[in-house]
Amino acid sequence: MKEHLSPLISVVIPTHQRPDLLMNRSLPSALAQSYSHLEVVVVVDGPDPDTVNALTELARHDARVRPVFLPSNMGGSDARNAGVQAARGEWIAFLDDDDEMLPHNLEQHLDAVTGADLDRQGGWPVSVCSFLTRTQHGDTVSPPRLPDAGEPLGDYMLARRSLSEWECGFTTSAVFAGRNLLLAHPFRSGLARQQDCDWVLRVSVLPEVRFRFSDQVAAIWYFDQTRKQVSHSLRWSQSLAWILESHARGLASGKAMAGFINGSLSPYARSHGQYQAVLPLARAMMLARPRAFEWLRFAFIWGIPIPVRKLMRRLRPRPVRPALLPEPPPTPQPITAYLPLPAHSASVEKTG
Repeated sequence: MKEHLSPLISVVIPTHQRPDLLMNRSLPSALAQSYSHLEVVVVVDGPDPDTVNALTELARHDARVRPVFLPSNMGGSDARNAGVQAARGEWIAFLDDDDEMLPHNLEQHLDAVTGADLDRQGGWPVSVCSFLTRTQHGDTVSPPRLPDAGEPLGDYMLARRSLSEWECGFTTSAVFAGRNLLLAHPFRSGLARQQDCDWVLRVSVLPEVRFRFSDQVAAIWYFDQTRKQVSHSLRWSQSLAWILESHARGLASGKAMAGFINGSLSPYARSHGQYQAVLPLARAMMLARPRAFEWLRFAFIWGIPIPVRKLMRRLRPRPVRPALLPEPPPTPQPITAYLPLPAHSASVEKTG
């Protein structure tokens, strides 16, 4: 692929006080892409001397690295928006600072958004890749299935089709979109949680936006139960307000709202002993008019002891979908040298 004929792609990485993960995982994976016409915009979200020093030194040796330093901690939505505004690329790929791109990631996404059929249709294409969910128990291909034809994305991400299924949410690190779309429809400023889901719900209803999903794995999402992340510090009341607002605006169906309550809010509140959540969540369920099996899930979450639920969850097999990976290149990719980091760094929340 000739660079002068290829569009510039900007990889936007928001980060906050995690230089070890940034410099040893996410940033190296972005710089090791098979697609070479790229820049990596690293948005340091607030005071972070270790990360600032490491990035400043690396940027002196690698012009593809473009640090953006925010004076105060703004949160994931505003950090990503700042990265998009600073980016020079036609296309934007997002990567969280503790996640990883596989080497073919950008090429795969670019192929998805520049096909002949999309050229004829026009509009704003958005590519979503499959990814590995990596936990201490191993890797799982996510999402477990691709969307059905005509299936609303809110239903796809948040709801199950049946009691035996799993949800199909996806991470920001799987999303690739045009800079013009992201400038016209940025992440919602100040939103602490559901940042990627909120953005997808808002743009998916626009007639000019077309989502393209791939079953080829192109990223790794690290879900570490021992490390503090925003997804681990969910406040059910804030997230309930968000899904109620999304439902009222017509962005999330009743099916999606019931799925979100059962998939995220009830398990969190129950595991933290927040029994005051039962009535507000039950009222929201009634507003959603859920299917019978969703009421069964709600009763199961609140009525069955947590150790029993955990045991049943471990015994329940996740759906197995082959991890489609391209053949490795015939010649090894060049390796970029990275700077040594401090032996210890602060542990903070995941930005996105």
